[in-house]
Amino acid sequence: MTEITLKDMRTTICKRRIFQKHIFGDRMALGERSMLGQYFDRCIKDRTRWDWYTNKEVLFEIIKSLQYREANFQVIPQKPIRWLNIGKLDFLVYNFFSYQFLEKPYTLHRSLATYNKLPHFPDGAGRGKYIKENWTEPRRYTNYFSHRDIGFDIDEGYNDAKKLFKFLNEFNVRYSLWSSGKKGFHFILPDNPTYDVKMQFEVNKTLTDDLEEKLKISIDPLPTKINIAYLKCPMSLDGRNNRVILPLTKEQFEKFSFKMIEPENVLKNMGDQIRNRGSMMINPESGVKEIKNMIEAM
Repeated sequence: MTEITLKDMRTTICKRRIFQKHIFGDRMALGERSMLGQYFDRCIKDRTRWDWYTNKEVLFEIIKSLQYREANFQVIPQKPIRWLNIGKLDFLVYNFFSYQFLEKPYTLHRSLATYNKLPHFPDGAGRGKYIKENWTEPRRYTNYFSHRDIGFDIDEGYNDAKKLFKFLNEFNVRYSLWSSGKKGFHFILPDNPTYDVKMQFEVNKTLTDDLEEKLKISIDPLPTKINIAYLKCPMSLDGRNNRVILPLTKEQFEKFSFKMIEPENVLKNMGDQIRNRGSMMINPESGVKEIKNMIEAM
């Protein structure tokens, strides 16, 4: 009997929704169970990654985080696979198998911007050229912006992040905070003080400069350089080390250790609390008023 090719195997797993049946514990035909087992034996080298991305609570948090946002996959130093629209489970699974996400140490990112509409671009050869000619070079994406979060990427480690953490809390600003997987931290502020979507990017840039000067900290300039910037997706894994991009509570940040974001510890210690963790905010009752107060005080 001729052995099925990996390409045909991935396609069949997607079309027959075998991966979805696996994560939900649904009944599978004997041939489907056998095919999934063959796929695992032939392709999956990282059991930790597989266990994380087959946890249904984790996947739903990732999907919620990606709705109306661009997603991309990246293995450094390769160029990222950008402009993926995967805000639904079937879209997520399709892209997992189309780009061998479960088989390679990809890191999943999401855009700071949300979109009223995000197309599904063609796959395969010519995809990059098509996107460049029809989407990025004509800057067509700007017509679909609905909002842009303010994002700060602290690369220099815990001490700089602690200064920003303290300052945001002094003004009761609403934000989400997670480790970037190595020594850095991401801060995401959903309340942009201007409603002009095309100016929200400029607010991020100005605030970055002001905070660096006032707090004497270093903030990665990338999220301030382009309006289609992205940061790591909450509840995903850092492909370099399999640490969880976990939104932290105040208490967790103050007592932070890397053991806290090891996937086996997250699953063991959080249990049912994984649900809604991807969208968790610090100072959740605050809004635009608080960030305007902070800006005025600077």
